[in-house]
This record gives sequence, structure tokens and C-alpha cells, in this order.
Amino acid sequence: MPEPEIIIQLCEYCEGEFTRTSAKGRPRRFCKAACRAKASRAAARRRAGSSPAGVVGEYDVTVSRLALQAMTLARRLQKLSESGDERPGPCAGLELVAQLRDEVDALTAAVVLQARERRVRWPMVAEILEVSADTARSRWSLERGGRLLQLHQQRRRAASQAAARRRADAERKRHGPGLHALPVGAPTDPEAQLTSALSHLQRASGKSIRRVAEETELSASFVSRLFSGERFPSWPTVEQVVSVLGGEPEQVRTLWQAARGEELPRPFLPGRPTARAEAAAGLQAAVQGLHLASARPSEREIASRAPRPVTTTQVASVLHGSLVDWPVVAAVVEALRGHPDQVRPWWECVQLSLNPYWTPQQGSFTAISAGAFG
Repeated sequence: MPEPEIIIQLCEYCEGEFTRTSAKGRPRRFCKAACRAKASRAAARRRAGSSPAGVVGEYDVTVSRLALQAMTLARRLQKLSESGDERPGPCAGLELVAQLRDEVDALTAAVVLQARERRVRWPMVAEILEVSADTARSRWSLERGGRLLQLHQQRRRAASQAAARRRADAERKRHGPGLHALPVGAPTDPEAQLTSALSHLQRASGKSIRRVAEETELSASFVSRLFSGERFPSWPTVEQVVSVLGGEPEQVRTLWQAARGEELPRPFLPGRPTARAEAAAGLQAAVQGLHLASARPSEREIASRAPRPVTTTQVASVLHGSLVDWPVVAAVVEALRGHPDQVRPWWECVQLSLNPYWTPQQGSFTAISAGAFG
């Protein structure tokens, strides 16, 4: 009789490795009794609807993010149709519909997983989505639904990187062969930027994943997946993790908003005494968030990576808030592998705080002193 095969498996609770044999019988799911007991208590909390923040209900965040992304695409399609603008090309609408369909497919999977997490049975899921129960179970199981979401994220990241390359190529054509190359391997996708920023903070803090989990009262599994980009957190979770790691939550807020698919707000109200300081601080935090996501390169490195010539003094001015001429700000943002649209709303807030009658057509140059930050 052949010897049972030794199999290495991951514990379903702590995700630590343990070994089991391939002998007949129900396979072990947990590495030890303590993990089995903790998993049982977590399941009971889920059923009671009183689970810890950031551990259960993770699909709520995913659904919200995907819904926002789908809404953004739908608005772009609406604007394209209403404007009658033919410059994007005759296939622009079709391309947007293809992207929207991909978002809706991912959103459907996320909503089903969310419903299953809330104990909705497969027959009810099937009835609402007008498919058979077997089809629903096969198409949106935890494994296949999760894989669909993972592939969707990979496609979005690849599309974002391709768009960044097209922008870089356009800049090279516009400014000639003397253009500096953009940094290789730096994040371009908003989700990758957020993940990179959190990972850099964790490495810089010297704290282990287990210690971060203890200090935030999150599971070590969730924290590990958060730092690897496999889980998208809610803002309170980001705020909590960043604070524990000794960072400034406001520096990653714009990254989180962009990764979530939000359109950046313009938090400026004319006449407010603190409007100028708030707008300038918001711009500075947005740029510093991109700086953090790129692992805080030096001013010299940023200047060498910029798509247009900038000096180290200008880079320092952008990072610290002394100079906000738009061409300089945009060059620094692109050198940090960000997109200028990520900080443009804040820059416009600064202009409005300096001149309430300012409009984007009036130019892209201004200067603001460090004193604007209070």
C-alpha cells in the first residue's frame, strides 16, 4: 500500500503553512485548534452582523469602488454623446462601452460575493440575476468570483500603465529627444500607488505585519493582503494604519480617492479666511502622497526623471509648497509616476484662493509663498 502523500496547506484563519497527509477523511482546514476556534467565533460574529471593521464586509468597499468606476465611465460616455465631439475617434463610444461592460461584470461578481457574505442563499441570487442556481454557484463562487476580481484589477493596472506610456510617448514627441526618461517600475495605477505608499510606510516604520495587526486590531491576514494590494481598505482603515505607521493620513487621502475611482473634490468656498491655507495644504499633501508612493526619491532623482527640464530647487519648492507654477507641478507629478489630473483640482483651488475670479483659461503660472500653509 503506497505511503500517504505529504501536502503543504495554508491555514484558513492565520494563513500559516502546515502539513497534512493525503489519507482518506476530511482534510484539515486550520493549523491548530486555536485557529479553528477563532474562525468559528469570526463566523458567529458575521452571522450576528457585529464583526471587526476591516475584516468582514470587505466586499462593501469593493462594491462601492467598482460602482464609482462604472459611474465615471458612464458619465464620460454621456458627455461624449452629448458633446458630439468627433476628435476622440469613431470608436471612442465603443471603447467606453467595452470598459463599462468589464466594470459591470466585476461589479456583479463583487455584489454576489457581498450578498453571500451576508448569508444570501444561491437560489435567491439566481432568481434575482435570472440564471440557474447551478450557474450562479459556478460563475460567482468564492474562488471564481475572487479570481474574476483579481483579473479585473490586473487589466485595469495594465491599461493604466499603457496609458502612462502613451502619455510619455506624446510628451517625448512634443518636447523632442532631449526628454528625460520616466522612472522604470514605479507605480502608475492609483491602486498600485496606494499599495506602494502603505508598503513604504510599513518598511520605514520597521514594524512587522503582526505588530501592525495588533496595534490596529485588524487580522494579520487582512493587513498582509492590504500591503500586497490584494485588499482595498475603507478610509477609516487607511487612516488607522497610516497613523500606526507614523505617517500623515492626509498625504494618502488623494491616492485613496483616486484608487477608489472618486472624482477629486474642489473644497474651496470663496471668502473663507482659511481657504488659501487649506487649498495650498491640500495641494502639498497630494504631491507628497505621490512622493511617498514612489518611496520618497531625492529631489535630484525627481529632477532627472521629469518629462520636462526642472531644477532641484523647483522640485523642492513643489514638495514643500513654495512654488506652484503648473508646468513645474505637472512635471514633478509625472516624474513621480502620477497623473497631473490627480493634483490639478487642488492647484485650481489655490488659484481661486488667490483670485476668486480666476479661470483655467487665464493661464498656468503663479507663485505662492510657504507662508500660505500657515
